[in-house]
Amino acid sequence: MAEQNESAHLENTKERPCSDRREFLAKVAVAAGGVAAGGLLAAGLNQEAESAPVAHTNLSPPRLEKAMRKYKLLYVIGDSISMGYCPLLVMSGSACGTLYSVLHAPGNSGSSTHITESLDDWLVGYDPDVVLFNCGLHDVWHETQPEPRTPVEQYEANLHSIVARLGQFVNPPRLIWARTTPVIGERTWASGWQRRYNEEVIAYNEVADAVMAETGVESIDLYGVVMQNDPSALITSDGTHFTEEGYKLLDKTIAYYLRGWPMS
Repeated sequence: MAEQNESAHLENTKERPCSDRREFLAKVAVAAGGVAAGGLLAAGLNQEAESAPVAHTNLSPPRLEKAMRKYKLLYVIGDSISMGYCPLLVMSGSACGTLYSVLHAPGNSGSSTHITESLDDWLVGYDPDVVLFNCGLHDVWHETQPEPRTPVEQYEANLHSIVARLGQFVNPPRLIWARTTPVIGERTWASGWQRRYNEEVIAYNEVADAVMAETGVESIDLYGVVMQNDPSALITSDGTHFTEEGYKLLDKTIAYYLRGWPMS
């Protein structure tokens, strides 16, 4: 029942992050010389017909063999937080020494259970060079129940399954885990439907840290970078999502990590 509710919620909300930020994304695209149209943000510097960088959409999927690609494929799996920073990654990628085509998994990837059940469908036909992935906010979500949606033991097992599946490519991609971003608990409860506790985000991050360390997966500390930069100003009134400045910070953190640059 919980997963049925999740599927319905994802279907109802998967376009919300894009429509809420259309004006902002248009400004980003114009400033970078790119093109913004609905959910698509493509950097003008990347002209490969079958490998145009795209953000939270399935248009122009880069399905070329790795040896034939002009740009590496960065495949992003995550919830509405990643759907917020993914368009900015396209612009960051266009300025990298090694350009990335950026593709987000269909819609909102949701909980670890939803990702585990959906990965095979999402990855058909793709051979990514890098996979940036996260799940957690939908796992610690108290929808109507007193406990988190996904028990911590199941969360751990799901993460192991996800990492194992992502390693099954003939040429396994570089895997990068994005630590779950913080929430402001009182704001989430005031919103009436988000309902999360930051203490549980911390606990689930610790479980994920252990899984990634055990399996040799790299991690980007998005949680830490937000906490070091005034989360009360970067997180919106719903206690979970980010302001424009917040998404810019997440984009910069990821882009610098991919480039191997230290954060200044």
